[in-house]
Amino acid sequence: MEKEISLNALSNYLKEFHKFFHSAVSTAAREENLSLTQYRFLRLLEGKKEIALKEIKKSLEINQSSASELAERMLKAGFIEKSENKNDKRYTLYKPTAKVKIKLANMNKKFEKISNKIFNSLSEDDKRKLIKNFEEIMKILNKIKLTEEK
Repeated sequence: MEKEISLNALSNYLKEFHKFFHSAVSTAAREENLSLTQYRFLRLLEGKKEIALKEIKKSLEINQSSASELAERMLKAGFIEKSENKNDKRYTLYKPTAKVKIKLANMNKKFEKISNKIFNSLSEDDKRKLIKNFEEIMKILNKIKLTEEK
């Protein structure tokens, strides 16, 4: 029974944390006229020279048609350009434009503003506790492998 209670408690805390974080990210994305999926797409493009539709689909965990629609929307918005795959002409690659860096920089400023608002509303003691607890959580989570290594 003790194990069930702990798993339920952990599950509930994770759901609440996810909801809190999701709300903060969604707020920043909306302020930049982006959906959460579009924002995730921009993060995926960060630092990449090009990306295939298959990688978009897999990384964002969306189906093929959603990935295609997303790529088209981002193409029309000027975030990506189509590029020919030199190895296989049947596949289209997408290259991020300079607009990606600009949009992500704007998003980072918004996150910083939201983070500051949250952090500044805490007492010094709560700030220390929060940081200490996150450090402990990350130590524990870094021990866990959620995916199989191939």
